Amino acid sequence: MIIISVLFLLIVVAFFTLTSIAGRQMAKKYNVVPEVVIIPTDSASIERGRQRASVLCMDCHGAGFAGKVFFDDSKLGRLDAPNLTRGKGGVGGIYTDADLIRAIRHGVNREGRALMVMPAKDFHSMSEQDLSEVIAFIRTIPPVDHEIQKIPHFTSLGKALIAAGAFGTVFSAEEIDHSAGFTVAPEAGPTAVYGDYLVKVFGCRSCHGEGLNGGKSPDPAAPLAPNITPGGNPGKWSQEQFTTVLRSGLTPEGRKLTDFMPWKATAYMADADLAAVYKYLHSLPKLETAKH
Repeated sequence: MIIISVLFLLIVVAFFTLTSIAGRQMAKKYNVVPEVVIIPTDSASIERGRQRASVLCMDCHGAGFAGKVFFDDSKLGRLDAPNLTRGKGGVGGIYTDADLIRAIRHGVNREGRALMVMPAKDFHSMSEQDLSEVIAFIRTIPPVDHEIQKIPHFTSLGKALIAAGAFGTVFSAEEIDHSAGFTVAPEAGPTAVYGDYLVKVFGCRSCHGEGLNGGKSPDPAAPLAPNITPGGNPGKWSQEQFTTVLRSGLTPEGRKLTDFMPWKATAYMADADLAAVYKYLHSLPKLETAKH
């Protein structure tokens, strides 16, 4: 009986310690001074920004970039992806260029707190030109009136799981070198070196693992992500088949990809970008699928 009581006490202490850690993570303020970036206004830059934002942002921020419920569980909590437009409930008319740079590149909101589940760790690899073009496009998005929950709410259980790492890296701001300069992107084109850059910015390793030979998404409900090196099944696909998969979500074997693979977002990728990613993946060693 004494042993059971001690174990119960330890569990309670651990639970409240974890909720306290998560609370501090949510409340912590970062003194990030965003870089000064010149935002272009020409149509070509805005179009490139539209294409990049469609791939990187729409899957989370929803159709029209008007925001959506990202996560909602009565036992754990709720998190909404912001409305990026200038409509009612949106941040487009509130956030300055500096605020957007701070959010996208550093994962910190205008109040200085870390944004939850914002993949800024990946976006930190984005070149200055790409970032400026994404912001240029955001400034042109038609306003949509859509009120969303601006402040995340999590239960004690949800906070404990966040602190325990059950959802992977929730606060990218904690893992970013905020003093690092911009990445110099290689020349855009259907090359392996440019594909390497795109894979970093798109955050492919977050699910497919550091070696891209199979991994696990931070989402507990997600299945294992496949090995996408030449050692995995995708390594057998031709470039044309690879493009079809990332545009349609249907593999050459007739299997439909789940929504955990953001193929609806990669469908917006330019042909040259898809070719670059394909060439990069096929330049990798033929690795065995990672064991999990």
